[in-house]
Amino acid sequence: MTESTKTKIKILEIKKELILRYKSNNLSPTDIHTLYIEYLKQIIKLGTNSPIYERGNNKYDGCNCYMYALGLTEKRLFATIYREVAGKDFFYNAGFTTFRGPTHLKKQFLEYIKEDFQTLGISSYSSSIEAPLQNNGFKISLFFSDTDFHLARQNIDGTWTEKIGYRPLMRKLTNPYHTNLGDNYQYDRTLEIVKPVIK
Repeated sequence: MTESTKTKIKILEIKKELILRYKSNNLSPTDIHTLYIEYLKQIIKLGTNSPIYERGNNKYDGCNCYMYALGLTEKRLFATIYREVAGKDFFYNAGFTTFRGPTHLKKQFLEYIKEDFQTLGISSYSSSIEAPLQNNGFKISLFFSDTDFHLARQNIDGTWTEKIGYRPLMRKLTNPYHTNLGDNYQYDRTLEIVKPVIK
């Protein structure tokens, strides 16, 4: 059995556990969040994440700029059950895998994003906006203001795009050093996300 097949089976098992435990009324919000993180780890391991700019695509509904930049969609099944059990929506900011945050402070944010990447199995390294992609992945850029953070993404076709908060608005950046959110946000750094290779 290939590693890819094993990963796909694990994804199905996670979904099955979620549904069975939901039907038996044996799920806390923490349980759902933990299962969702395990689901994301498997999805990332598959290496199928090749983000492109798709105007009007609703697969990022419920997600903010952080999840959009990482190409991680809100899985409706998890989100719906979480909303019913917890009475609120998922928390998607940096630190969500370790139940930290939210924070707008750059030092903490960078610490939290490092923890998220480690938990999810995301490999990344420092890059620049102009550097060509090296690992069949994509790039993200980080911006900070005094009271907030923002992320943008370079898609596999070379375009730079961003999602504005939790709204369904996704826009192209004409200048990737500047977000459409205004001059309060200053460009900080760029990371390349390495695409996993699984057989």
